[in-house]
Amino acid sequence: MRAFLFIIWVHSNKQVSHMITNLENLGKANYEIVSQNGRQVVSASVQGKQFTYNIPDGYSVADFQEQLREAYSLILTGGASGGQMTDDEISNYVIDKDKEITNVARARFSNNKNSNYYYGY
Repeated sequence: MRAFLFIIWVHSNKQVSHMITNLENLGKANYEIVSQNGRQVVSASVQGKQFTYNIPDGYSVADFQEQLREAYSLILTGGASGGQMTDDEISNYVIDKDKEITNVARARFSNNKNSNYYYGY
């Protein structure tokens, strides 16, 4: 999701209000689904610019639509106040300022008197 929002953020001149408009336009845009070399392609025209997305294997148009919806929802409800994100909040999110994304698995083990173990990430 962050990578998708990063692309929308950069295209939107790093402004939340433009991101919302661009996501709405992508959602409303007329798009075609065609088969090209065995892959589905979604294309849309937003603000006079043409976007084409190759849909990866195992990923459907419905998945793309859900990604748009999730991005839109995150921007409108992911702010500190529970409302719309600010320009600073979306900036911090897409660049992962707080280093929330990691490819390192973390586990915590504890031994209690019942000999149960807790496994977590």
